[in-house]
Amino acid sequence: MSDSDILTNFKTALMTKFNALVAGSNNAFYNSIQGRLFDGRVPIGIPYPHSRFFVVTHTPDRTFTEDHRDLIVQFSHYSIDTENAAEVELINAYCNDLFDECAAFSITGATLIWMRMTNSPGAQQEDFTTASGTEGGWHAPTDFDVRISMN
Repeated sequence: MSDSDILTNFKTALMTKFNALVAGSNNAFYNSIQGRLFDGRVPIGIPYPHSRFFVVTHTPDRTFTEDHRDLIVQFSHYSIDTENAAEVELINAYCNDLFDECAAFSITGATLIWMRMTNSPGAQQEDFTTASGTEGGWHAPTDFDVRISMN
């Protein structure tokens, strides 16, 4: 399996977990951003709040008997709430609840060994360009360390 296929299959598994219904309901992360999680670039005109994720690094780790891929995946959460960062911090907490030390999810052709939060520096104020012009809001990034076995 090519490294490109591995990344595609991992992203598919991540989105499947995000979109999964449990007892007929979406998870808190899904609900907090109304299902607006994007791989990479957020399309123009998407309302706030929303989130995106992308693979920051993708490193093969091979020995004579093992074949792993180590990823750093960053989630970025965005909110236009000029009062405070409470909304984006709650979104971030829900994301961490869903993915930090999550139960293994099914990756075609591979096995998730772990997915754990490694860095979450907190919310930062930012200006966003919207249809209404420039608006103040909040951005909260979180990094996850992911290990995938190809064996």
